[in-house]
Amino acid sequence: MVGKLKKLKLILYTVVSILIIIVVIAGIYFIGERGDSSKAGTVLVTIPQGTSAWGVAKILKSIDMIKDKRRFVYHLKAKNMTNKLRAGTYELPYSASMASIVSILAKGREAMVNVTIPEGWNVREIASLLQEKRVCDSISFIQAVNDKNLIGEINLGKKSLEGYLFPDTYSFNYSQNAGEIVKIMTSGFRDRVGIEWLKSAKQNQLGIHGLVTLASIVQGEFQIAEEAPDIAALYLNRLSINMKLQADPTIQYILPDAPRHVLFRDLKIDSPYNTYKYKGLPPGPIGNPGLTALKAVLDPPDKPWLFMVARGDGGHAFTTNGKDHYREKAKFDKVRERVAREKRQHSGGQ
Repeated sequence: MVGKLKKLKLILYTVVSILIIIVVIAGIYFIGERGDSSKAGTVLVTIPQGTSAWGVAKILKSIDMIKDKRRFVYHLKAKNMTNKLRAGTYELPYSASMASIVSILAKGREAMVNVTIPEGWNVREIASLLQEKRVCDSISFIQAVNDKNLIGEINLGKKSLEGYLFPDTYSFNYSQNAGEIVKIMTSGFRDRVGIEWLKSAKQNQLGIHGLVTLASIVQGEFQIAEEAPDIAALYLNRLSINMKLQADPTIQYILPDAPRHVLFRDLKIDSPYNTYKYKGLPPGPIGNPGLTALKAVLDPPDKPWLFMVARGDGGHAFTTNGKDHYREKAKFDKVRERVAREKRQHSGGQ
């Protein structure tokens, strides 16, 4: 009898020990690896669509966010989270525990990046910046801007949405869909120009597309915002008398190595965007104008300007006839020559 009791106690002890071990192991997997509070900073990690739990573990191990892939996968199983991790790009603190990492990936709170689009930038420049910021591929963005279905859905522009990507600061997800980005930026255009501008533009002789096209040229010409209305008046005056716009920004738009100084041979390029060769507005915007330029073309001042020449300080001298224009040009050419000569002398003396 005593022997049987001892044997029963041994069995019970063994079972309890096994259960304790199982509970301890389960607890270890449930809790996961603890974070290291001594580690500072963050890391961006991208989880592609369709990545398995083991695939996520491999990615995290490769950037030293976890030590044990098996423990990570078992941690997911213990918390019933195996199929609940979301694809995307996330910003993970180096000090994060395994539980924190799983929580971030399961909630799908992707990392955001602020992107500032300067006024006047064209689609190629914006596409390059978005790729640099890891928001989307530049080619995908350009394709979205020129996508016929998307243009029809947004109901702005004609063959392209160039000109309607409003220059502003946006918060985008990393690896965001290019079409979504275009929709956000064109919504920015509608929101910022406002209903009244759109209504008035529709009734204008140039229409929305013509005014946005002209605004993109005006945007490319001014450095001093106060001059935008005068520049708008000048080009509208030229259009009214069927005079070539002769706008350098339209040449810059067709140069493969822009921006650079426009040369005489560039003015002979055969392109509908060459306003030195063809009269009227180009087929579409040459960049994405801001509010200053957009407001200037819709409500220009009553000024007689037909010519302008850069003064060299960011501003322009406006004139009404060729004689005065060439006189002003000669005057400022002398100033620029003197400044260039002084720079060369200063440089040579160093």
